[in-house]
Amino acid sequence: MRNDNLDQALDAALAQYSSAEPLAGLEQRVLNRVRAAGRARRIGPWVLAVGLAVVVVVGTITTAVVWKRPLPQVGQAFRPVQPRIQTQAAPAGRKKRLGQARRPVPLTNEERALLAFVTRAPDQAREALLDLQRRSTEPIQVEEIKIKPLRSDDAK
Repeated sequence: MRNDNLDQALDAALAQYSSAEPLAGLEQRVLNRVRAAGRARRIGPWVLAVGLAVVVVVGTITTAVVWKRPLPQVGQAFRPVQPRIQTQAAPAGRKKRLGQARRPVPLTNEERALLAFVTRAPDQAREALLDLQRRSTEPIQVEEIKIKPLRSDDAK
């Protein structure tokens, strides 16, 4: 019985709802919205393409100005520009000549000690070098590691 009352109430409400007329001008508003959406879809890709072209042109010009390179001419083949290497200027009054050797770098403390050892005892230095060469060609042998298990006070 209760379901019958609910069904009747729903039927009456739906009958009233469906008999209501739409607001004035609804049809015209829907048509206007459909036309506007159609125009927006046609314009969208063109706006994107023009915007992208502007970004590429501005980027190319900016890059050329920042890097101070000439813009490529239309039809000109692409040729990478080799970077210029800046060398240190020679001190005033001295000209750097081509083929001139660099100034030697000062010896480190270790290199000075080795040089002193070789000049004082050349035979011992030769033996040490031969021993080092012999040892460097031999395979490295590592003894087996033995680890005793840990014992805790609680273990019995």
